[in-house]
Amino acid sequence: ESIIYNKSKILYGLYNSKSEIVKKDNCYVVEGYTDVMRFHQKGIKNVVSSSGTALSIDQINLIRRLTKNITMLYDSDKAGVSATVRSIDIILEQNMNVSVVLFPNNEDPDSFASNKDTNEIENFLDNNSIDFIEFKAKLLNDSLKKSPTEKAKIINEIVLSISKIPDRISTLSLSFLWLTNFDCPGFLLSRCF
Repeated sequence: ESIIYNKSKILYGLYNSKSEIVKKDNCYVVEGYTDVMRFHQKGIKNVVSSSGTALSIDQINLIRRLTKNITMLYDSDKAGVSATVRSIDIILEQNMNVSVVLFPNNEDPDSFASNKDTNEIENFLDNNSIDFIEFKAKLLNDSLKKSPTEKAKIINEIVLSISKIPDRISTLSLSFLWLTNFDCPGFLLSRCF
């Protein structure tokens, strides 16, 4: 980093991806440069890289000029999942929509796409894109033994994320969706406001 280059204010590949992001009304965000290059080689051009860091507000604002929809395609290793979790709340605070795709077997977007054609990649992304609530519930459920204390942690994490959304109608809608789909007690709805 220097005075000239600050990676938290730049998205690698944005210049070449702008028109496709607008056309698809969605921006895929990956961690690394090679992920962007591989996806472009495979014909998927609405993709940018956050340069190996969790998304910053400046980077989100660059995307917001083109679309309100972000799909996180970070690596499925521990560091990538942690960066995804950190990015979700920042994205929601900026009144943007966020979904997540997890790659199998600790793969990253580059390795996953290397031996697949465009249709296979697009089908995988479409079929495995989940909203942030489902992502956090799955992630936390997979790592916890589901004791009452651990369940409370899951609920608090999801409620905290929902509460970050500035648009109250969206907050209410997502809260209702979460409460009904995950069989949660209704009194939790008040925690989202």
